[in-house]
Formats: sequence, structure tokens, C-alpha cells
Amino acid sequence: MTSPYGTEELASLLKRLAERDREFRVFGSSYHRYRVGPVLPESELSSFEAQHEIRLPEDFRSFVTHIANGGAGPFYGLDPLRTVGPNVALPFPLREAGELSDEDDEGRYGDGGGPGIFSFCHQGCGYFSHLVLKGPEYGTVWDGDASFHPTGLTFSEWYGSWATQAIQLLENESLVDRIQTGMSKQKVFELTGDDWRSYTSKDGTKHCLFGTRTPADLDVDEEGTVTSIKPWSSIQVRPTK
Repeated sequence: MTSPYGTEELASLLKRLAERDREFRVFGSSYHRYRVGPVLPESELSSFEAQHEIRLPEDFRSFVTHIANGGAGPFYGLDPLRTVGPNVALPFPLREAGELSDEDDEGRYGDGGGPGIFSFCHQGCGYFSHLVLKGPEYGTVWDGDASFHPTGLTFSEWYGSWATQAIQLLENESLVDRIQTGMSKQKVFELTGDDWRSYTSKDGTKHCLFGTRTPADLDVDEEGTVTSIKPWSSIQVRPTK
């Protein structure tokens, strides 16, 4: 699998993000504080792979040998590559969202992982990101706890998407101050250049806009006029395509 994010670009993005987010506005950054673990020498990594009968995806290998073995990353950061589940050499059986069978479900996620996966990033509330190390979905990141959902991203795409989005959202915080009540949706779209998503509150009483590149939620009336502006308390980022 190829990725638009090479190792040098990932390192550059992480440096830019750390410099931009000195107040730790990005969710989880106050926990890892953009610190990174020491890289693994190639010899140690090869020994780890031989011990567990795996071969790490090339983009992840490059990351841990050139940028960091654990530390700064999405959500609460990356776990270092030191523990994998006891059945990591078995293939991860899923091809689409679902649950593992009782027979497959021998590993404990968050303790390294289950069959064919490394559970490398805690998102919170027992929910993890998992990197597939064996099986047909090799090299991709899946989300889940008891059930799993594919992100469709390689590790480098996953990490690069997080850093790119976080930088953009931080840069666009200044745009939120320029949005005013009484402004039309069209004017907001022109001002921010954002592809705002619309949704309605569960009780059906509020119509809202959710920024994808602008860190704010807006309440709008039926005519599409802004009635309330709610800047995000922190920068929430989920890696996406």
C-alpha cells in the first residue's frame, strides 16, 4: 500500500503541530505533550519481529526506527512496541466491520491486542486503534473494543491525517471569531471555505452546523441564519481519508 505521507513528512507534520499547539488544545495532547519515545534500532526491531513471527508494515517500521517508538499521536498517543497479544502470529480474520468469534477472541485488546493485531493507541473508554499485522487486512488500522471497524487507512495515512487536520483546525480557530450571529449559512461557507455538516438535535428543536475544518458548532434557524456560535473547547480530531 502506498501513502501520500512519507517518513520525513510525518516527522515534519509532528514538529509543526507541536510548535503550533503549545497550549495543548488538541485532544489528548495534554497527556502525551508531544513527547516521543526513543526510536528502535533496526536490529532490535528485527529481533522483535522474529520472536513474534511477524513483519511490521513498512510505514510503521520506518516510523518506529526513524521517528518514535510510542508517544505523541492521535487520542492519548501511541503505545511503544513492546507488548503484543499471545496470538499475534495468527491472521486477523475480519474483512468488514464485526466481532471476533469466541474462538478468535483470545487476546485482550489494550494488552497488545488480539489475533493478528497490535492495539497501539487508546482512544478512551476502553476503545482502541489496532494495526493489522497478519491477515488480508494487513497494514491497515481498525477501531474498536469488542467489535471492530475498518478505517481504510494505513498507519502513515492514519497518523498523517491526524496531524494535518489538527494543524488546520488550530489555524482556523481565528475564523471562528469572524463568524457572527445573524450571518447566513452561505456567508459562513464563503468566509471559512469549509464543508460544514448539518444535523438536527434529537428532540428536533435545533438545526446545527458542525465544522469539518473550522472548530465550532453553529445553531441556525429554519432560514439558515446563525443564532448561536459554540467554539470547540478542545480540538477534536479523528483520522479519516
